[in-house]
Order: sequence, then structure tokens, then C-alpha cells
Amino acid sequence: MFDVALFKTEYPEFANIANGAIEIVGQREDEIVSETSWGKLRQHALFLRVAHRLALRFNIGKQYTVNGLRNGASSAITTSKSASNAN
Repeated sequence: MFDVALFKTEYPEFANIANGAIEIVGQREDEIVSETSWGKLRQHALFLRVAHRLALRFNIGKQYTVNGLRNGASSAITTSKSASNAN
């Protein structure tokens, strides 16, 4: 079972997202991240995947500003054209 409280402790920028929304994503990602592949780093990898999915779903960039953190998150969709200087 995915530990929402621990996730929110380690990733406080997701504190305002409903526990149910985090739990749904967490349970799905928990089924994907293999202990055989990740070993001792499994929980870290799991939390990173959940944070990534939630960052894409919710606009957490404004949370960085509110909490005084450096805004390294972007929920914008990147395309190959926007990622390069090609015309």
C-alpha cells in the first residue's frame, strides 16, 4: 500500500493535493516499480515516479513560488519543435 503521509513529508510541494489523488497515482506506480530492478532504491524511484505524474497532472509550479522554492517544475507540454531551435 502506498504511504501518502510519507510521500507528502518527502515532497511537501504536493501537500495541497488530495490524499485520494496521490494514493491512486501511488498505487498504480507501485505496481510498475519492481523491487527486483530497484532494490534498496525502490521507494525513492517510486516517489520520484509519483511526483512526476502528479506534477504533470496538477500545476505545482505555483506551489514553488508560494513556498519560496526555486521553480524547477513546468507542467507545460514539450514538443520536439519547442525543445529545439528548428523552424
